[in-house]
Amino acid sequence: MAATAHRGQFLKRTKIPYIVHCIGVASAVHVAFGCQDPEVIAAAIMHHLIEKTKVSKESIHRKFGARVALIIDVLTKPEERRASTLYWERLTASTWESRLVKMADALDHLVSPAARLVERIPTGNKALALAFSSEPVIQRAKQILSARLDYTALQVKQRHEKRAKTSKKQIGLH
Repeated sequence: MAATAHRGQFLKRTKIPYIVHCIGVASAVHVAFGCQDPEVIAAAIMHHLIEKTKVSKESIHRKFGARVALIIDVLTKPEERRASTLYWERLTASTWESRLVKMADALDHLVSPAARLVERIPTGNKALALAFSSEPVIQRAKQILSARLDYTALQVKQRHEKRAKTSKKQIGLH
C-alpha cells in the first residue's frame, strides 16, 4: 500500500523516491531498535500515508486493523502549522508504539542530505524526549537516536568550520 500510494513522490530537493524513507523507518524499527511486532513494523512503513497521500485512516483500518490505523493517525501532523505543539503533546501521550515509530522517523531523517541536517536536529531532540518509558525497544531506540544526534551535531559543526575556513581563504585571511 505504501509503495503504491507514494509512487511519484520524492524526498525534498532530491530525486530519491519517498518510499526509501518509509523503508528506512520500518528498518530502524525492526532491525536497529529490535521491534518484532509486525503491526508496529507495518505502521512504520506506512507512517506518512494519511499525511502525504490520499489514503484514509478508514482504509488503513479496514486493511490492517485498528491498532495500525491508530499508530499512523497519531503520527499524522495537523495541517495548521500552529498545531505543532499539539502534535508533540499527542505523541507524548501516545503508546510506546507510536513513539517508537516517531523515533525511527527522526533517526532516518538524520541521514538526510548534509544541507538539511541542521533543520533535522531539533526534531531529533524532540523525538528523543519521547523515550521516557522502560520498554526495551524504546530504551534501545533512545541509545541509537542519541548517538546519531551526537554524530550529526559533530558533522554540522565540522561542516560549518570547513565553510568558515574556506571563506577566510577566499578573502585572504589565513
